[in-house]
Amino acid sequence: MYCIGIDAHKSNASITVMDDIGNIVEKLKVPNSIEVWNNFSAKYLSDKPKIAIESSTAGKYLAKLLRDFGFEIHLANPKELKIIFKSNKKTDMRDAIGLAKLLRLGELPESYLPSEDIDSIRTLVRYRKSLGKELIIIKNKIHALLTINGIIIKGTDIFGKRGLRTILEHLEKLSEIERIVLDDLLSRLNDITKRIEEIENNLARIGKEIESVKLLMSFPGIDFYTAIGIYAEIGEITRFPDKDHFASYTGLVPKVDQSGERDVHGKITKQGPSLLRFFLVNSAHTLIKLSLTF
Repeated sequence: MYCIGIDAHKSNASITVMDDIGNIVEKLKVPNSIEVWNNFSAKYLSDKPKIAIESSTAGKYLAKLLRDFGFEIHLANPKELKIIFKSNKKTDMRDAIGLAKLLRLGELPESYLPSEDIDSIRTLVRYRKSLGKELIIIKNKIHALLTINGIIIKGTDIFGKRGLRTILEHLEKLSEIERIVLDDLLSRLNDITKRIEEIENNLARIGKEIESVKLLMSFPGIDFYTAIGIYAEIGEITRFPDKDHFASYTGLVPKVDQSGERDVHGKITKQGPSLLRFFLVNSAHTLIKLSLTF
C-alpha cells in the first residue's frame, strides 16, 4: 500500500508517493486544480493509498475533495508538525516527504476531519460566534460614546427597547458628528442582531433533527445554541476510546510535568478547539448560577 504526503497551498501542491518499505516512488509539484486531482484520482485510487495532508485552509479543502473521491485521508495537526519538522532547510517537498514517512510509520499527529454535515454546522456556529464578537465591539463603542458625554443609562440591558429609547432621548448632549457616529453604530447593532437571529433560527432547525443535540439540551445550563455548538466541535463522540481521551481533546485538563519523583500539574493545556472550551465553560458557569437559585 502506498502512503502519500501532500503539502497543499492555494496555487500548487507538492506530492510524495512512498511504498510500504519507505522507498519514494514519485515526487512531483502540481497546480492545485480540480483537473489535476481528477487525474491524480484516476492514477492512484485503485491502489487504495493512505494520504496525509496538513490541516491548513488549502489542505482542508483538498482533504475533503480527495475524501469525496474515495481516498483514505489523514489530516495532520499543524502545531505538532511544526515541532517535528523544525529544520533550517524547510521546503514544500521536504514537508510532503515527511508527511508520507510519518503516515507510513503510524506516527502522524492527526487532526479531526469532520463529515460534510458536521462541517456545515461548524461553519454556521463559528459564524454565529464571530457575529457575537462584532456585536460586543459595537456595544463597547456605544458605551464609550455615551460615557464620554456623561450619559448614564440605568438598566440591566441598555440595548433593549426601553434602553434604546432612553439613549435617543439624550441625543441633544452629543455633537453633530457624535450623533452621526451613534446613528451608524445603532444601525449596525440592529443589523447584526437580526443576522444573529437568522443564523440561530437555522441552527435550531438543523439541531431539532439531531438526537445528540436533543440529549445535550436535557442537561441544565445548555441551550440549543450551546448544544449544537458542542456537537459540532466534538463530531462523532465514538471516535474517543474513553473519557480521558475526550477530556484531553477539550484542552481542559492540566499540563503534567513528570520526571522521576517530580510530578507537577500546571494550567490547562488549551489543546483542541477553543470554541468547544468556550461552550463547556459557559455551560458550567450557567449551571453554577442555576444551582445558587435553588
